[in-house]
Amino acid sequence: MLKRDFIKNATAFALSALVSPAVLARAQEERFLRDARATPLADGPFTLPPLPYAFTALEPHIDARTMEIHHDAHHKT
Repeated sequence: MLKRDFIKNATAFALSALVSPAVLARAQEERFLRDARATPLADGPFTLPPLPYAFTALEPHIDARTMEIHHDAHHKT
C-alpha cells in the first residue's frame, strides 16, 4: 500500500467516524418528531398553547431545531 493510499483511506475512515454519529442523531431526531406529530393529544383539561415567539428567537443560544423539538414534540407527550 502506498503512503498516499494509506492517508486517503485513513482520512476517509476518520471522517466517516465523525459524520456517522451526527447522521444517526439527525435520523433519530426526525423519527422522534414524526412520531410525536403522529401521536394524538390525550383528552384532558390541558392544552399546549402556541409558542409566543418564533423558534429562532433565542438563537444563537438555543437553535430553532431544539426549540421545535422541545415545544412541539417534548411538551406534546
